[in-house]
Amino acid sequence: MAANVGVDYMINESWFLNASAWYANIETEATYKYKGAAQKTDVKINPWVFMIS
Repeated sequence: MAANVGVDYMINESWFLNASAWYANIETEATYKYKGAAQKTDVKINPWVFMIS
């Protein structure tokens, strides 16, 4: 799942303000070897990203 929201605000004829936020729900499975044995683990990354310009 991913979502974003943002707003633009016109300050005057030459300038505006922009603000945005993004969210991503990332779930996956990682496999690797440790001391010769196969390992598997769940990986969950849920970043928020913010921007003001």
